Parts: sequence; structure tokens; C-alpha cells
Amino acid sequence: MAHIFKIAHYPNWGFLSGCGPEFGQVLYVIIDNKCIFTALGYDFTSTINGCESIVEEIARLKGCSIHDLEFYDLQTHVMYDSKVPGKFEIDNIVVHEEPVEEEIEDILREAQGDIIIKGPHRWEPGWNPAKLDPSIIELFRPCIGQLGQKRTVKEAQNEIAKAYGLVITVPELN
Repeated sequence: MAHIFKIAHYPNWGFLSGCGPEFGQVLYVIIDNKCIFTALGYDFTSTINGCESIVEEIARLKGCSIHDLEFYDLQTHVMYDSKVPGKFEIDNIVVHEEPVEEEIEDILREAQGDIIIKGPHRWEPGWNPAKLDPSIIELFRPCIGQLGQKRTVKEAQNEIAKAYGLVITVPELN
């Protein structure tokens, strides 16, 4: 069975302060009711911090509720400096039923100083370490890479674009 990989865009928190592009991108696939996504760069809001927007955008594109799918964040070296090619972490994103009404205050530390973003949470995410069938993980091998492999994020993006027949539109990275 062929799986269809797609790209979803989500807002980059740093864009208004001049940090990175307006939107980040994730590669995702839906298998049964499981949606696995992974970042396609690192010059934008991380998938951990942007998960609400990512989950909502994927559900919107699918035409369903965020409660209709199980979401998994595959964290690789393409987004996270703490990972090397071949190593990854995957977390199940828990969508809590009750929206959170309180104001949030996130401070992003940048060279220009502190930028404060305030706004209501639409729902409160949680993360649980997860394991998925190895065959699903292998579908993401171009994103994960191989142990011992030396590649830049740009090289990884090129391999990912070629493997999935997609155009990655994040800015060119060195």
C-alpha cells in the first residue's frame, strides 16, 4: 500500500521579530488514524512549541477534528541539534479535551532581546514517549538518516524532497 506524504505549514513565532520564515513546514503521513509528522528545517518554531498549530492545520487539511487522529511528533536532526543522523525521538501528542482559557506568556530569547507572545491556548497538549511499528519508522528513513552519516540540514532537505517527490520551500540553509 502506497502512503501519501504531504507538507503542512504552521506559523513561525519568530517571524515578526525577523527570525526565520513566516511559516515552518512539516512532512506528514496519515496511516489508519495515526498522523506522524516531522520538521523540514530548523530556522522556525520547533515542532514541540508549534504542535498546537501543526495538529490543527493537519486536521484542517484532512477535513476532520483534532480528536479524530492520533498525532506523533518525530524529532530528528533536521530540527533538533541534540539529535544526530540515525537517532530520533517520537512522542504521541495528547490532545486534552478541555480548551485552556488562561493567557500564556512565552518568552523567546534572541539576539535582539526578549520577545513576549501572549495569547490563549486553544487546547493543552501533552507528550508521551511512543513506539511505532518499525515499518512506519522506515517510511521516514530519509528524514532520520543513518547512524554515522554526515549531512547538513540542507543535504537532508534535498534527500527528503527527492525521496518524497516534494518541494521544500524553507529558506536555503548552509
